[in-house]
Amino acid sequence: MTEATSLSSLDNESYFQMVANEDLRGETVVYSTEAYTRALRRASLKLVGRDPSAEELTSIQNDKAKYSEVIQSYLDSEDFLRQMKIFFQGNFEMKGMENGVNLDEPTNLALHLIKSDRDFREILTSKDCYSNDLKPIPCSSFSSLKDQEEQASGALTTQAFLKKWSSPFNFRRTSKAFQLFTCGQYPDATDRGLEPAQISSRVKEFNCTTCAPACYTCHRSMNSSAALFYSYDRNGKFNRSPSSAVATRTDTGQISTLSDVLADNVTPEYHGEKLEALKDYGHQLSRSRKFRDCLTQRMVSLMLGTSPTEPVPASMQIVRDRLSWNGFRVKNLLLEIVTHPSFIKREEI
Repeated sequence: MTEATSLSSLDNESYFQMVANEDLRGETVVYSTEAYTRALRRASLKLVGRDPSAEELTSIQNDKAKYSEVIQSYLDSEDFLRQMKIFFQGNFEMKGMENGVNLDEPTNLALHLIKSDRDFREILTSKDCYSNDLKPIPCSSFSSLKDQEEQASGALTTQAFLKKWSSPFNFRRTSKAFQLFTCGQYPDATDRGLEPAQISSRVKEFNCTTCAPACYTCHRSMNSSAALFYSYDRNGKFNRSPSSAVATRTDTGQISTLSDVLADNVTPEYHGEKLEALKDYGHQLSRSRKFRDCLTQRMVSLMLGTSPTEPVPASMQIVRDRLSWNGFRVKNLLLEIVTHPSFIKREEI
């Protein structure tokens, strides 16, 4: 007997109708109790880090609405937040304290947004920072609340992110932000970027179009966003006049300035939009389809146990497309994933 069968041939002794769905042929189908048991076990392990209880398993066998109710109870639990903390610490590649910097700053913001059921695009636009117990605190990257109010851009401007990924010309900050929030790698094929004459060749041939590989291919986009990070020193502090000890460096250890990455009088831009500050870049990324697709991809890969670089399966792309309608709320996204037929029918745990 198959996992899904037409209503007309349903064996009531072997199957219990939990949820009726439309398959790709438009035929109404129901799934076996075993399928829902596997789905609940898979969801439980990922969302709360344990097997479902006997009571939870029994409840889904007796009431078709209970599967979603049990999932919702997971999403509202402290165990779920602990699992999300582990996930985002891995995603951001940092945790704990290091040289006086709380490397959980980006994760704490993510957890606050999830717990409060807020729009997750605020991970790139929020003006607030949070302690490990998710209480609002001043952002350590800013010396004044005025600067924080005017310049903060979510995880991008946390001291943890800025210090962790400090590098010559700010290129690691740039590439890591692009990887984390768009699931992409340079070159950014969707951005026409700057013209060669707008990119500096004072220190390196960043604007070279005849090199092999052509430096310009990546740097037409990279240099704009890298330039925006020059307002933050190597200690991860907002600092437009850094001392030589903390200023951005070149790859040879010399002090670097904006003129190393951009030609004189050039304003950074992304997708044709002028960017005056790092927060402008954060806001633009948050509005992009790439951010939407990346967030969905990461949550789907978490729940399916697939590689985080694997695109969303075609059968689940409706979950991605509904993310804007759902207000970019992570709990809603996860609920849609684990109640989707592709998740329920999946045999692996």
